[in-house]
Amino acid sequence: EFEATNALVEALARGETPARLPADIDPSLPVAELIRSLVDQYGTGRVLFRNTRKSVTGFPSRELHRYTLPEEALIDQGGA
Repeated sequence: EFEATNALVEALARGETPARLPADIDPSLPVAELIRSLVDQYGTGRVLFRNTRKSVTGFPSRELHRYTLPEEALIDQGGA
């Protein structure tokens, strides 16, 4: 099921109009809404669809926060 949903979303993202959409998806919706509906109903409930910082907007930029661990927190890794 994910492969079929993925193919539909990819086609919509390329500006193509898929020949068939699931019966419960309104084809008159704007493209962004179609994609959101497809992913919501057939995608992210079971699997994540392209959930990366590049494609999902709204993430703040990453910041490094260094914390020094006390020496007793080090684990003996057999001479490594």
